[in-house]
Amino acid sequence: EHGHCNVPKNHGALGTWVMHQRTTGSKLSEGRVRALDELGFTWKPRESAWNARFEELANYKREHGDCDVPSNHGTLYKWVNKQQKRKNKLSKGRVEALNELGFTWKL
Repeated sequence: EHGHCNVPKNHGALGTWVMHQRTTGSKLSEGRVRALDELGFTWKPRESAWNARFEELANYKREHGDCDVPSNHGTLYKWVNKQQKRKNKLSKGRVEALNELGFTWKL
């Protein structure tokens, strides 16, 4: 129905169950982990969301030649602004990935 396994924790019993699988993932049997992986289970939803936005930015750059996303690009524009404001809090890997893309750190 939704096309993904990224169920929010506030989505009733299923959301609670998904959150439990994520927090106890290292204690699950190999078979359960494999079964969840085969479904496309999202173990780290925040990381997955960041990577998806990064790919969206990479696509934007391919199309427009830069990473200067205008405000009429809604969610991507907000994400870019958030990255600019949080540069000192981002992991080294994320900063490097953004730099390699030609990200503009100005505010």
